[in-house]
Amino acid sequence: MFTENDTLKKAIEFFNRGNLEKLLTNYDIAITYFNKSIELNPDFAEAFYKRGNVKFVLEDFKGALADYDEAIRLNPKLAEAYHNRGLIKYNNGDKENGRTDFTIAAKLGCFKTYDVRKGYCN
Repeated sequence: MFTENDTLKKAIEFFNRGNLEKLLTNYDIAITYFNKSIELNPDFAEAFYKRGNVKFVLEDFKGALADYDEAIRLNPKLAEAYHNRGLIKYNNGDKENGRTDFTIAAKLGCFKTYDVRKGYCN
């Protein structure tokens, strides 16, 4: 039987494996590991964010958007999730909400957003 601490350690282990598989471009395997991490720790905002990034690369924008929404719900200070969600919203025609997400990301310190905002928000 796992203790709560063991469960969190296992969630982090799966998260790290997911990151490694993403770097190796083994996207389906990465998603599997992020899923396992989330199953063990459903409050793991970074796991939702990273799974969203993989879905973004795979052009599953609906799935990525759902993961970014959940990551932001769990951690409203996750600047990069706002940035990526803004990209999806803006490029899918929701320009106003995309710009809002870019603004929040920039205020939270996501510096790459400053360059993006120049191109998208002028």
